[in-house]
Amino acid sequence: MDLVLVSGGPDSLVLAEDYAGAGAAFLHVAYSHPAAEHEAAAVAKWATRRGVDVFTATVPMIATQLGDGNGPCVVPARNLVLVALAGNFAAAIGASRVLLGACAADFEYPDCNEEFAKAASALLNPWGVEVCLPLVQVDKAAILRRANELGILAESWSCYRPSADRPCGDCSSCLWRAIQ
Repeated sequence: MDLVLVSGGPDSLVLAEDYAGAGAAFLHVAYSHPAAEHEAAAVAKWATRRGVDVFTATVPMIATQLGDGNGPCVVPARNLVLVALAGNFAAAIGASRVLLGACAADFEYPDCNEEFAKAASALLNPWGVEVCLPLVQVDKAAILRRANELGILAESWSCYRPSADRPCGDCSSCLWRAIQ
């Protein structure tokens, strides 16, 4: 069995959609960042439409703004924390793989590449858990097209700096969506 980490963004929802019919389990991790409520709502909407259960865990993490305050909002070592938690959960439910939706556009983040997945897998190996990044070679435009084809792009959330209930329109995620 696989455990898919699902955030509510198009990358993770495409990944979740790929594994929904294969008996996978799904885990959403709620943590403090500006889009947390929107992401959780996107996951809930997808899960309801798909008729699957999604386990939810809440973890205290701190987001920070890069650059002069206009850069992307990031959570340092986020995927490291997510994978450690998912590894624990996977071992407990008998899942042998944790699937993370990192894609080719995420190359700048140190916890979104094959080297990270191999290192995390080595640490989780004693519990029989491997970390896999099925989308790591897929570019963002292809993922967004696929999400649109699957009918899940509109229900996903990817804005890092929402204003009330609306995407900001100028963060990197909003700009990616705009070119689709």
